Amino acid sequence: MTLYIAVTPDHLELPMYVADTAEDMAKWAGIKVQTVRSNCSRNRRKEPLSAGRGIGAPYRLRRLDFEEEEP
Repeated sequence: MTLYIAVTPDHLELPMYVADTAEDMAKWAGIKVQTVRSNCSRNRRKEPLSAGRGIGAPYRLRRLDFEEEEP
């Protein structure tokens, strides 16, 4: 399962919004779906940057991939 999360751009990274799809996150953030995917991919490769509306954006985007446990 994959979740997309917008977090605060400080050292605490408190969650601001959680979405099941990149499309839902893009709609909430007011950006293109490809921008969501690109920023999440960039954040996995190097030091996280603020995403969305440029440097100093009010959030950072994260993608969490995890496997669901079977009962």
